[in-house]
Amino acid sequence: MSARLLTRIIQTASLLGLVFLLWQGYGITDSKERAALVRRAFVHGWEGYQRFGYPHDTLRPLSNTVFDDRSGWGATAVDALTAAILLEVPEAVETALDHILGINWHHVSYEGVAIFGSTIRYLGAMLSAHDLLTITHKHLITQEIAPKLDALVLQAKALAEFLSPSFGTPKGINTNFMNLTSGEITRTGNNDITALSGLLLEWARLSDKTGDQTYRRMVLKSMDPILNPHPEVPSSYPGLFPKHLDLKTGLFNTTDIGGWSHAGGGLYEMLLKLSIYDPDRFGLFREKWVVAADSTIQHLASHPKGRIDLTFLADFNGADLLYRQDHSGMFAAASFILGGMVTGERRFLNFGLELVDTYVKIYAATETSIGPEGFSWIPATCDTGQETRDDVCKVPEEYANQVKSGFVERAGYWMTNSNYLLRPEVLESLYYAYRATKDEKYRDISWRIVNNVIKWCKAGSGFAELEDVNAKMRVEDSHGRRDWMSSYVLSEVFMYAYIIHLDDKPWQVLSDENMEWVFSTQAHPLRTMVASN
Repeated sequence: MSARLLTRIIQTASLLGLVFLLWQGYGITDSKERAALVRRAFVHGWEGYQRFGYPHDTLRPLSNTVFDDRSGWGATAVDALTAAILLEVPEAVETALDHILGINWHHVSYEGVAIFGSTIRYLGAMLSAHDLLTITHKHLITQEIAPKLDALVLQAKALAEFLSPSFGTPKGINTNFMNLTSGEITRTGNNDITALSGLLLEWARLSDKTGDQTYRRMVLKSMDPILNPHPEVPSSYPGLFPKHLDLKTGLFNTTDIGGWSHAGGGLYEMLLKLSIYDPDRFGLFREKWVVAADSTIQHLASHPKGRIDLTFLADFNGADLLYRQDHSGMFAAASFILGGMVTGERRFLNFGLELVDTYVKIYAATETSIGPEGFSWIPATCDTGQETRDDVCKVPEEYANQVKSGFVERAGYWMTNSNYLLRPEVLESLYYAYRATKDEKYRDISWRIVNNVIKWCKAGSGFAELEDVNAKMRVEDSHGRRDWMSSYVLSEVFMYAYIIHLDDKPWQVLSDENMEWVFSTQAHPLRTMVASN
């Protein structure tokens, strides 16, 4: 028997065994049993990556090949480290730590380095792992691991030093990309508000762990155009921003698109989380989040025609609303729930739970019971006369097949991108909903969704993206799958699906203002200054 055939048999047996176990698992109600099965799925993904992908960035699970799309520093190994700690998978923890020790940040797979992506995947993971292993998870430290802990902070500092030239624009605004071949940075053009604001939590934590405030100061200066915007009111909606600003001038384009979707909503997430991380230094950020949150509820919340039970969040372009949403913006529910928890304002919690309920229905409407990457809707305001644009009050011709099939009427939306890119945002929002309410229904829904993700996405040596969430597929077939397994499958999807079933822990999101830990945008728990002090 050839080695290739033997590998294929082992993979198929593993696939069928886990899928069968999870089919049986739909009826499991015990939280410990559920957590154990989610952990098994994480281990499957990790072992596939370790066998066929390590030490590269990304595994292609159908072809068992790799792609170095995150500078070639081993993104999956590093990004998955904190999840491996929380799920207590010691072999993954040891492998990731050994790998981090050997990273040379100056050796890259291609010349362009993404600052935001490197911060949330590498810098955040290393700082979080150090916090966890030295505070709440000391029991995982072995004689082999102990000497490696200091290297986490040293390597984080080395990475920050390596990325620091990207702040060298005239106004100190981070460029988000740096060319290593020429040593040049982009000094003109735009950067988005998510990439700018998404650096501060990790870089501030690095400053607090090392005592070197240089990192915090650089990122705060980079955020100055957001904290003190020009024009002073950059959009038609109070507290909400266009997505991009000019690197040279720091000015916003007031006709640019804004909202909670990709490249926009991360700013509002960070304003709130930074105020939790260090209320003394960033307390005023919470006031900015409250203004943005109230403005979102008043102006961007939208019910689709005939479906008052669904609440979507529109984008905006100038004064016009764009009735579209993407999956990456569906963390908004988590932000509103967290905001309700720390401010004590029930309106934010209720709105967040309303969004969660909508996400669940978005998922339930498809053949796989998994939500699409992008969708649009006809707003209910078309019936009331508040929305008068003809083009937004009808389904575009290119999506007429979804009308004809009855999907739009049944779902309340039409899919503009039917892919599932193994996104974690709905599982993230369900986690926050459970932590805020302790209502077991959110555990049940999370369990159901992660079962569907495993059922339909488990393929080859890991987990693969879906081409069409509304297509009929066979579980044991690679047809309809995309040959890609992003690092956040392990760091976020299975992490959130696992920790929702755990009892209260100090590192969990707490239902009061004095939170000891805050989760980064990439789901890496960081010790807050409230707890540190």
